Amino acid sequence: MHLMATPATLPATGARQRLEDIPRPTAAALRVLAACADEDAELPAVAALVAADPILAADLLRVVNSAYFGLGHNVTSLGHAVSLLGLRALRNRVVCLTVRSAMQGVALRKVDAAAFAEDSLRRGVAARCLAGAAGLDRDDAFTAGLLQDLGLLVLLARHEPIGSTQWATLRTASPEARLSLEHTLFGATHDSVLADLAMAWHLPATLVDAIRCHHECSPGMALAQTLAAADLLTWVYASGGDAAAVEATLARLAADFGMADEPARQCLDDIPVLVEQAAAGLGIAVPAQRDLATLSNRLNMRLAEDNVGYQEMNWRLQQALRERDELAATLAAELEIAREIQCSLLPSPTAAQHSIWARNVAARDLSGDFYDYFSTRDGRLLFNLGDVSGKGLTAALLMAKTCSLFRCLGRRIERLDEIIAIINDEICETSVRGMFVTMVAGSYDAATQQVEIISAGHPPPLLLRRGQGIVQVPGTDLPPLGILPGIEFQSRTLSLDKASLYLYSDGISEAVTSSGEELGIRGLARLIASCCDLPAAARLDSIIDAVAAGDCPRRDDITLAVLDPTG
Repeated sequence: MHLMATPATLPATGARQRLEDIPRPTAAALRVLAACADEDAELPAVAALVAADPILAADLLRVVNSAYFGLGHNVTSLGHAVSLLGLRALRNRVVCLTVRSAMQGVALRKVDAAAFAEDSLRRGVAARCLAGAAGLDRDDAFTAGLLQDLGLLVLLARHEPIGSTQWATLRTASPEARLSLEHTLFGATHDSVLADLAMAWHLPATLVDAIRCHHECSPGMALAQTLAAADLLTWVYASGGDAAAVEATLARLAADFGMADEPARQCLDDIPVLVEQAAAGLGIAVPAQRDLATLSNRLNMRLAEDNVGYQEMNWRLQQALRERDELAATLAAELEIAREIQCSLLPSPTAAQHSIWARNVAARDLSGDFYDYFSTRDGRLLFNLGDVSGKGLTAALLMAKTCSLFRCLGRRIERLDEIIAIINDEICETSVRGMFVTMVAGSYDAATQQVEIISAGHPPPLLLRRGQGIVQVPGTDLPPLGILPGIEFQSRTLSLDKASLYLYSDGISEAVTSSGEELGIRGLARLIASCCDLPAAARLDSIIDAVAAGDCPRRDDITLAVLDPTG
């Protein structure tokens, strides 16, 4: 079977979207997708590619153990998960995680990222519901539905500010009306953009052709017909339960799938619950879901409210604007206080332990990165550096909890592995929306120059020995905290012996340089080597200044620490 999208799938106009407009998977995800497209690929080799990226591996384990996408029993081994899934299902899940990352990266002024993700999930679950009636693989149908509208995201970003201002109109229009409006506004449509996206992501041609043809599909094109129906099902909810949308959808389900009125309406009614399940499985935040009856009632209420007099509407508008301004001012003040509290959880720069220094630069008002260090009763130096999945207030809250747990337990418990195990179990028990924490933690004994280290899904530390270069400290292949409870965390011990140990978050290694390329581990190693003769604090400043010097906006928090007895 031909798995790779070829140039023959390009739009008829021959126009190619600019590469920078196309959401790109991470390098690790791209390698996995390319391997899944190779019919001769062996499962252990593909599993190794997934394991090379701790975040991708953790995400995949969480998805295969979720209620919606799970395999029916608990899977703790990445190799076991890949062997159970097979290349096709693995590709589908990696594509879904990549689409999630693309949607979470939406930063358009008037585009509601949560609403866009909600609509995409609706198309996915609707296509999955209809897959059985169409004789299709449910995973393939969900993946196609989730991808179905990603081209619109590219068009909106490429045509700012027109894209953002027309977003609400595009969202609530019928599928055919929206396609026409896209062509008028952008000179292209979302389905035509997919050709370049498919080539960049190594998508199978059958999937691409179905998405490109779902607006004009011929009889017998089962997947394309399924996507066309999923588009209509999504329109029903995006339009607020509009009666015309409901009737058009029921007619399509009857014509293409032979569905009677009752099962078709049941399919419509099931979508909100399925969206919530799929969102939880993929770790996507969506608004609270309303059933179709509630939406229809709300629509009728809105129509009635449209009949109120102009003066009352104007008064309501002015009142809403005042409340908005008051709320914005309150929110800004509360965010500032939250940032101050968050900063207070990190050690003060003036409280350095004479052997460790650290810096944190938040990408937003609140940071999901953290670090800590303090002396224990027996004279050891306990330290950590971590990164919470996601961004914003939820990540900041989990960051605060993890920091507090580490400091509290570290003052009472001597064994580092026991501390990390307790923190992991606590996060597993209380975490929401699939959030997790990557962390590297350690214990340093100045008398023996010994460092004990545990890495839980975090990028490996770098060790600099004068005259010997920079090496990565091998990890222990442990998942991030909050993924699986009851894990035994094994540590590694190394001799520092006047060397420097660098800890960092992926906001540094994945930073985009002024040349437009990702810095990577090698780039970070070069920066470390270039300033190794400076004092420790000056080294951190020099590296962070170099990382932040690129023209691209910072997408993630930046955190860097160095353990160096010579300072």
